[in-house]
Amino acid sequence: MNSKRACYAGLAVFAVLSVTDYVQTYVLVQTTGGRVYESNPVAGAWLARYGWVGLAAFKAGAVAVVVGSVALLAARRPGAGAGVAVTACLALLWVTLYSRQLMAQTPAAGDSPVSVEALSEW
Repeated sequence: MNSKRACYAGLAVFAVLSVTDYVQTYVLVQTTGGRVYESNPVAGAWLARYGWVGLAAFKAGAVAVVVGSVALLAARRPGAGAGVAVTACLALLWVTLYSRQLMAQTPAAGDSPVSVEALSEW
C-alpha cells in the first residue's frame, strides 16, 4: 500500500474511532448517573456549555483538524502524513479501549456505588 492510500485509510479509521469515542462517552455519562465524566477538560467544557450537540461539534472539529493536517502533509510528504494518521489512530484507539474497559467495570446508575480505585484498576 502506498503512503497516500495509508493516509486515506488512516483517516477513515480515525473517523470511525471518533464516532466510537463519542458513543462510548455518551453511554458512560448517561448510564452512570454522573459518576463518569468527560475527562478531556476542553471536551468537558464543550459538553457542559453546549450539551451533546456541542460535544459532537467539538469532536467533528478535532476530526477536521486531523484530516486537514494529514491532507496537507500527504500532498508533499505522504510518509509523514501516514505517520500522523497512524499516531492519531493509536491515540484514539487507546482512549476507546480505556472507555470500553470502564463500560465493562462501571455499574449502571441504579446499582451500588463503585470506588474510583476500582474504576482505575485495569
